[in-house]
Amino acid sequence: MGARFQVAMATFNGARYLPGQLASVAQQLGVTWCLKVSDDGSTDATSEILDRFQRSQPTGSVEILQGPATGASRNFMSLIAAADAGSGHFALCDQDDIWCPDRLARAARFLGPEDHPQPRVYASRTWLVDHDGAAPRPSRRHGRTPGFRNALLQNVLAGNTMVLNPAAQRIAARAVQPKAGVPFHDWWLYALLTGAGAQVLLDDQPTVFYRQHAGNMIGAHDGLGATLARLGDVLGTDYGRWLRQNAEALDRNRGLLTPENCRCLDRFCAALASPPVARAPAIFRSGAYRQTLAGGLCVLGAAALGRL
Repeated sequence: MGARFQVAMATFNGARYLPGQLASVAQQLGVTWCLKVSDDGSTDATSEILDRFQRSQPTGSVEILQGPATGASRNFMSLIAAADAGSGHFALCDQDDIWCPDRLARAARFLGPEDHPQPRVYASRTWLVDHDGAAPRPSRRHGRTPGFRNALLQNVLAGNTMVLNPAAQRIAARAVQPKAGVPFHDWWLYALLTGAGAQVLLDDQPTVFYRQHAGNMIGAHDGLGATLARLGDVLGTDYGRWLRQNAEALDRNRGLLTPENCRCLDRFCAALASPPVARAPAIFRSGAYRQTLAGGLCVLGAAALGRL
């Protein structure tokens, strides 16, 4: 029968690319899957496409839900909370990608048995493609070890490739509705799960064709243009707000974190709350880091300038 997966797809006005993504889910090799879709009130042909796909699949294998209609991050969080116990590993799925046929099988090999007691989260590199799915190039590699201290300052897990084992999904479900919200569901999962001691499993082989188009909620962190955009984020006001939203949500869920990571979070929160003149050295002493030296220096510079 192969490994079992519950696939969680958040949709909103995705008719242009949705048929290709649904077909790629249906063509997964060597695994058993069920699909749960949460639609956020689409006004295009998304609902009709989903209905046709549901009818084309075995009874009970596709479930369509009404989403919270408060954005993609909250929509994915609602799917995590609604996951079915005992349905296998939990895979996030964007509406506009194309999965490689062995995407879930590769995740299964990394994650191991469903009943593994340690929370584990899998993510892979992607093939970056244009809106027609052409001109593929691999996404960048990250040079430093992923972990909680990195997650305090950035996300390195592509949300459209993330798969949680059941132990990780249960942790996420317990904390998936932070009161004040978080900026991005995948960054939140990276921070929460590594804070709870989850093992991060990075696959160097791309498993998803990740379309880069005008409708992307975020887009890939790749190329000079994206680098300059991230620099603008860090030097603007959004980045500091995002850091605080994540930190506040983590603090409300500190009962799920390891003692060591609670102490790390406390140092980081104290650094963010310190006077601007002391903020950069306090962030450095907290142990939080970005993947590149340039990125780390940019954060410290933004803190020194009072932008965080």
